[in-house]
Amino acid sequence: MPDLGVMASLQSASVAVGNNTPVLQLCSVGGTIAAGLSNGSISLVQQTQDGLQQVGMLKSHTAAVRGLVSHDKQLYSASEDGSAHAWDLRSMQEAQRFTHGGKAGLSAINATDNLLVGGADDGTLLFWDRRTGNLRASFHDTHPEAVTQVCFPEHRAGGAEWLISSSADGFINVMDLKEGLDEEEAFRAALNSTPSVASCGLYGLQDSKLWALSQIESLHLWEWAAAIDEEVPGGEGTFCDDEDVRKSLAASQEGLAGQPEPHSLVSMSSAEGGLRLASTSETGDVAIFRVDEPDAPGSMPTYTPELALKGAHSDVVRAILWPSAHAAHYVTASDDAIVSVWHGAAAKQQEGSEVARSKKRQRRT
Repeated sequence: MPDLGVMASLQSASVAVGNNTPVLQLCSVGGTIAAGLSNGSISLVQQTQDGLQQVGMLKSHTAAVRGLVSHDKQLYSASEDGSAHAWDLRSMQEAQRFTHGGKAGLSAINATDNLLVGGADDGTLLFWDRRTGNLRASFHDTHPEAVTQVCFPEHRAGGAEWLISSSADGFINVMDLKEGLDEEEAFRAALNSTPSVASCGLYGLQDSKLWALSQIESLHLWEWAAAIDEEVPGGEGTFCDDEDVRKSLAASQEGLAGQPEPHSLVSMSSAEGGLRLASTSETGDVAIFRVDEPDAPGSMPTYTPELALKGAHSDVVRAILWPSAHAAHYVTASDDAIVSVWHGAAAKQQEGSEVARSKKRQRRT
């Protein structure tokens, strides 16, 4: 089939971090980008007039960094060494350490005003007092396998009282922490639509919906807020499933020249006002797709290619930061130990959507 067009691409500025050590996590803290490495270090990167510059390296973990989160301008990290750390970015030293006394490594982390919540690779959920560092509770029965995500509905009233966790066991659980940290009393709802959940996140009005990507590259959408409200219809299960997202993405790219071939799924986001998905090629080129819900429950989502982030990486991209009201650019990180910032996202994204819609109309006619 002849090419029908070329998708919009962005220009990047890049910097090498970690001496060829793969970058697994990214987090933005003010004007600093934190990159968590597989050797336990955290590289700090800032933008300059000349591009990107590594301004420091945080060293305290003894194993891979599996989670990074920023709360109240404080950076927290979680590692396979079993500990979580708070960091002082001015002195570039560890400010506080959170431990649990067990042997399990940490695989996820998040924070509220009062709590630091970690997910362990044995399925345990850990709750620390964010200010004192004391371990307040451990949930041992919520998941039997590694926790892959812990998140709170930030755009929902009382969102810090609702914890959503996903796991390699295939379950996504909703916990109500309003009455305290009691595992049996806190459980409210669960979803099991895939053998193993790789990541999940919230979107929609007041974060009432949830997306989940599986480790077999499938996508599932769930109205979790309806599942915990007996007066609201829906939520009994997913309302949208795509069991082979890579195939769907490739089909949506048909006729568009130079598109990165979807090798694996990186992440999703709703930060830009709509649900979007990032995929990576084996050589580190990233494709950004808009994802539209189906008109009727049970149908497939629609994918529209919007952007191609090409030429900055040579290996699979593992992490992405999405444009937001505070930073109108993408940031990507890869197994090649490169962190890249991509500029001009908003204009190019609109251009890409228009090109993709135009090509779809051409194919139909």
